[in-house]
Amino acid sequence: MDYQGFIDQFSILTEEESHYQRLFERGRLPQRPEHLQGAGNPVTLGEELFSCGRDVVVRKHPCFLPEYPHDHEFLEIEVVARGSCSQEIYGSHVLMHEGDVLLIAPRTYHAIGVFCATSIILNVLVRVESLRDSLGFATHEGALGKFFELLGSRSEEPGCVLVHDCADAFPLVGEMAMAEGVLSRLRLAEFFYRLGFHTDEALVSSDEKSLRLARLLSRIRESGGAVSLKELSDEVHLTPTYLSALIHQETGMTFSQIVYRERISIACSLLKSGLACKVVASRLGMHPERFCRFFRAGMGTSPGRWKTSV
Repeated sequence: MDYQGFIDQFSILTEEESHYQRLFERGRLPQRPEHLQGAGNPVTLGEELFSCGRDVVVRKHPCFLPEYPHDHEFLEIEVVARGSCSQEIYGSHVLMHEGDVLLIAPRTYHAIGVFCATSIILNVLVRVESLRDSLGFATHEGALGKFFELLGSRSEEPGCVLVHDCADAFPLVGEMAMAEGVLSRLRLAEFFYRLGFHTDEALVSSDEKSLRLARLLSRIRESGGAVSLKELSDEVHLTPTYLSALIHQETGMTFSQIVYRERISIACSLLKSGLACKVVASRLGMHPERFCRFFRAGMGTSPGRWKTSV
């Protein structure tokens, strides 16, 4: 099968995609995919996603799947084969276009949104232990070179690099999808090599400022929005005023807005799981009346009415 045939096979929406498209068009798209409704917060995707111990797995990212924040234990490469998609990475929003590639290191929180039926976004999932053979060919400069150094060092620091207009490397994705073992790793190495001829930019890099911000936003998410600005500032040895300004400068949101959004997200997930409003309020450390006011301010309706509408 040639590359064009490989891509064309993803043109027809699956039953899952059609299901979420209907929910999307009705304004009832859930906060998370249905199979993750009972998952913890935040969501970490493990290497069990791989089938039969394959080193490299290529899958289409389902259109209209809920845009939920998560990280993973593997390297993820997102390839925009057709159309476009959006990314949220530690509070920053990025629009990716056809021909773009996003490389996401393990333990990097992000959320992808594909809300166009004709877009085809491929997820290339790579086992970390299989990267050694491929990284030997990835001696690039700039953001991409630093990213590969991060992977090679086995660091658990987050990292994310966007490479533009590199569709000439995409046929290798089709070959990776059909290859196994050594051959799949060789195709991955060649893919890395070809990326080096194109413009790249670090979205989350190994510089101290990016890492510090990534850790802060992860801390907020892991705490469920319960951590205070003072607690965070003590952890990173910055004054609350300076930390607040740094967060706003880098994300476009205030600390309070980030915390509020995280707590609303948790509340919605708990309500969808079937828990009573009083129980959800207790989980968030609020009196039920205060929780109702809090929820209504963010969602425009009461928790009970919102729960029955989804």
